[in-house]
Amino acid sequence: MSDVHAEMFAVREESGRFTRVFGSRVQVAMSTFRREHQNIVKVIVREAREDEQSPYWGWVESGSTKPTMIWPSKIQSDMCFPYGLKAAEEAGKGRQVNLVVEELQE
Repeated sequence: MSDVHAEMFAVREESGRFTRVFGSRVQVAMSTFRREHQNIVKVIVREAREDEQSPYWGWVESGSTKPTMIWPSKIQSDMCFPYGLKAAEEAGKGRQVNLVVEELQE
């Protein structure tokens, strides 16, 4: 079992998809339109198991267990690396991970 996990905040769209996943409610609110503020929810983000398929992808820095740069598609995650994801991973900066994002009931 992976140690990659974090409690975070996100916007839950009408479709059920989560976007703008950040570590604090303030960060999410700063990245949204005011009308979306009522859709900010607390989520748990964890690395997908080998038998799971999830559309969410993110980055975990070397030595950390908290994912960052979380996107609802792999291509969006890949675009975060101007010199390419492979170069960042080979340089030992971290690794790209497939993530599961689930709403936490407060």
